[in-house]
Amino acid sequence: MISTKMLERIGAGLLAPAFAALLLAGCEVKNPGAILDSDLDDIRTLGSLVTGMSADFSTALDDNVFNMVRGSDEVTGSGSYFNTGLLRTGVVNREDNNFPWGSLHRARWVAEDGIRRMLELDTLGLYNGSPLVARAFLLAGLAHRVSGENLCYTVIDGSAVMPKSAHFDSTLLRADSSIYHATLAGIDTMVTAAHGLKAQAYAGLGQWSNATTESALVPTDFTYVAFFSNNSGREENVLQDESWGRAEYSVYGSRAGANDPTQDPRAPYIKCQDEPAIPIPVECNSQLGADGTTFHWQQNKYPTVGTNIRVISGEEMRLIEAEAFLEGGDLGNFKARIDEVRGEYGLGPITLPATANDAWLVLDDERMYTLWLEGRRWWDAFRWDHATPSRRFMPAVGWLYGDLDAGLIYDKDPAISKRGYCFPISFDECQTNLNVRDAPECAGQYVAP
Repeated sequence: MISTKMLERIGAGLLAPAFAALLLAGCEVKNPGAILDSDLDDIRTLGSLVTGMSADFSTALDDNVFNMVRGSDEVTGSGSYFNTGLLRTGVVNREDNNFPWGSLHRARWVAEDGIRRMLELDTLGLYNGSPLVARAFLLAGLAHRVSGENLCYTVIDGSAVMPKSAHFDSTLLRADSSIYHATLAGIDTMVTAAHGLKAQAYAGLGQWSNATTESALVPTDFTYVAFFSNNSGREENVLQDESWGRAEYSVYGSRAGANDPTQDPRAPYIKCQDEPAIPIPVECNSQLGADGTTFHWQQNKYPTVGTNIRVISGEEMRLIEAEAFLEGGDLGNFKARIDEVRGEYGLGPITLPATANDAWLVLDDERMYTLWLEGRRWWDAFRWDHATPSRRFMPAVGWLYGDLDAGLIYDKDPAISKRGYCFPISFDECQTNLNVRDAPECAGQYVAP
C-alpha cells in the first residue's frame, strides 16, 4: 500500500519477514502470484492474518501522526514536501487526505474482516479465548479510537456521513470483546490495554465517570505500543526517518522548543544548529531543515528506525483522571494526578493552581509533553475548541486561531479562520461513495465541524 511518505518521495521496497527468513535459509523461492481470498480460509494462516492487522494499524498510525505533528504546535514543518508547506500554516486539503483517510479505514476493516474470518473458521472450538482473537479486537478498537479522535466526520463501509463519535462507540464494543477473549486466554497485559482503550473512548465521549472507572484499572507504569521495525520501508517509523533520515520537521520554533534551554525530558531533542552556530552533533544529518532555512532541532523520542509508538499508557490514564477532577472542580486531586505523571520522569510537583483556568493551562502543558509525538495534540485542540465555555485561552486552542503565532516560524494562513485540526472526508471517498458525494461535508477543500 502506498503511504503518504511514499507519495511525497520514493520509499524503500518491501520484504516480508517470512520471505526474508527463507532467503537467509538458502531456499529457492518462486513468486506464487496473487493470493486468492479463499486461500486465507485456513486456520494455519491466522497468525499471519493478525500480524497483518498489526502492520496495517502501525502504518496508519505512523502516517497520520506524521501529518498531525506537521500541522500542530508540537514541531515546526521545516521540510520541502508540498504538504508540509500547507500543514505548517494550518491548511488541510481534501486531495492530500486520501492516504490518511484510507489507511485508517483499511486498518479498521482488515481487523474486523479478519475477526469475521476467524469466527467462520472456528471448527475446532478455538475462537473463544484465542489470544489471536483478543489481539484482533484490540487492534480494531485502536483503529476506531484513532479515527474517532482525528477524523472530522466519518463514513463506514460506504455509509452516509456519520459523526466521528461513532468510532468511540465502536471502540468500546471492540475493547469489551478483547477483554472477554484475553481474560479467557489469561493475557493480563492485553486486558489492561483494553481497559485503557475504553478509558480513552469514554473520555472521547465526555463520559468522565466511566473513563475514570476504566483508567483506574491501568497502572501508571503500563505501556502498550504500535510495533515498528527496520525490516522494510513499510515497517519503519516514519516520524524517526523524517527527522533523523531527513530534516522534514524540527523542534525549533515549536512549543517544546520554546522552553529551551531547559528541555522537558518528555520531549527530548538534539540541537543540530543554533545561534550562534555550533559544530554539528554526530547524531545529526543536517544543520538546517529540508527547506534550507529552519534550524534543525532533531527529535530524540524516536532515535532508531524501528522505535515503537506508544498508544496506551498509565501516564495518560492519570491525565484522564486529572481532567475528570478538573471538570468537577477538584483542584487538589487534579494536582495529585499531575504530580504522579511528572514523578515518572523525575520532575517535581506543580504548584496548586489558584483558579480553574490556571489548572487548564497546566493540563494543556502536561498533555502536550507527556503525549508528545504520539498523535494526540489535534484531538486535544479539537475537543477543547468545542468546550463550553470557550477554552480559547488554552495554547492548544489559541494556536488554531493564530493567537500564539508570535515567535513561531510560520504564521497561520490568513485565508482560513483557524488551522485545521482533523482530517476531512477524503477526495476519493467523496468521488466514489454515492451516499456522500453531494453531502455538504464533501463540499470544497476542507469542511471543519
